[in-house]
Amino acid sequence: MGRTFGEIQAGPALVRAARFAVVATVLALGWAMVHAMQVRATWYDEYYTFWVTRGAIGWGEALRAHWLADNHPPLFYALSRATAWLGETIEARRGLNQLIALAALGGSLAALRGRAPGDRVLAALFLLVLAGQGAAYPFVAELRSYFLSYCAVALLALALVLVWTGEGAPGRTLRIVLWGATLVAFNTHVMTSVVASAAMLPFVALALLRRDRMRLRTVLAPAMAAGLLFTATVAVQASLWLENTAQFWIPAGLGQALGSLLILADYALGANRPASLAALAGLGLLALRAVRERALLPRLEAALLLAGGIAIAAVLALALQAWRPSVIPKYLIGLIPLLAMIVALGLAEACERLRSMAGAALLLSVCAMGLVSLWRNAGAIDGQKGWDAAARVIARQVARCPDTAVHVDPRWNRYLASLQPADNARVVAFAYRHVAARHGFAVEPPQSRRMPRGCPTLFWAQTVSEAMPAEAEVLAHERAQGFAIERLWFHRVDGAWIASTDPGSFSVKSAD
Repeated sequence: MGRTFGEIQAGPALVRAARFAVVATVLALGWAMVHAMQVRATWYDEYYTFWVTRGAIGWGEALRAHWLADNHPPLFYALSRATAWLGETIEARRGLNQLIALAALGGSLAALRGRAPGDRVLAALFLLVLAGQGAAYPFVAELRSYFLSYCAVALLALALVLVWTGEGAPGRTLRIVLWGATLVAFNTHVMTSVVASAAMLPFVALALLRRDRMRLRTVLAPAMAAGLLFTATVAVQASLWLENTAQFWIPAGLGQALGSLLILADYALGANRPASLAALAGLGLLALRAVRERALLPRLEAALLLAGGIAIAAVLALALQAWRPSVIPKYLIGLIPLLAMIVALGLAEACERLRSMAGAALLLSVCAMGLVSLWRNAGAIDGQKGWDAAARVIARQVARCPDTAVHVDPRWNRYLASLQPADNARVVAFAYRHVAARHGFAVEPPQSRRMPRGCPTLFWAQTVSEAMPAEAEVLAHERAQGFAIERLWFHRVDGAWIASTDPGSFSVKSAD
């Protein structure tokens, strides 16, 4: 079938509404990111990143001994190390995500330079849908690579659609954006590499089938370059990945991967259900136009190609899971921007079909619903589990009685410390020391058996990643380690437990 262009004829009211919605959403998202970075509790994986990217490690040592030994390409660790100047706390280092967001926004504006108003409306709707994704919001406040994956695939999806739907050869700036997004998306996280490559494959295949050399060169060249770079990384890391995942924490079975895919799709499409329904109507209208005009319209074609990429990514995820457990919902975060772009394509058609003020009203309603979702997500971020809640309880006790002894026993984190890479064993101990210091107390050295007379002795364990031990088991073990304990009082908080020799530390049940 031939290609026809210009199916989106955005009027002045729709363009003005899009500009207002983008400004409002960017400002709200900026506030929400700052809020989340300050209030979200720190958690173990962030301490891992902090440890392997600290300034005390030289670049060469960090790459050889720490980053390449991990289960993913080293790009995010390199970015974290390069931005260590942001500060010496987890909260400060999370600022890297703000820089990533600014880079993605700048790349989007660059890609839209010289494009038709309809393309800018489409990009605005894409931003509105992305900003309201509750499943992605917590990652804006993590010192981990998931937000980079989210932004890279989002920019890749936008660039692919602009290349595919534009008339003539894409401009130099758009090609640069496509190259940058592809290189990052292919080399941030293994599952993101799978998603990004799957997303590009249908575009390459159709361009090849049609002998569309211009689009084939435009899409295939960055895919091949990014793929070669990823392949080189795999050649170095593959044996380590296989060793690290020989006994892995992710459950086996295809049900794990299928469930992850369904959960993520439900989260992505359910984040703004009215917008998803309006998008479905818009896609239906595009399909009717395609039948009436006997031509596959470029925006409908782009939506179908993205859907094909999602299907390929799903099949690959199932295959990887069958070979080796490797799939959980957040690993597939790159699928959310692909689904969001399909929604945006349908919404763009719906907004244009309504014409003038009605289309602008639909766009602004999508913006309003996205802002409400963003507000709700921001309010929930403080409820995320982490290491700080237990540390605050201990800090209050130490403030009441400064000679309180705080002990950490490696037994209660033996599974976490045993995980590969070997840095986990060092990071566990580091995390306890670091989180204690940030809350104003210290943990006793491993060989210490200090039990002060005038203050309580506390035993502290973060056990989110492993089963909570029975209280009697804790008491028996600590007695066997040389602590003369008659009784312990327990407090459970946020996936952690604290046991005290003094019932006054907190009012909970005891173990004899």
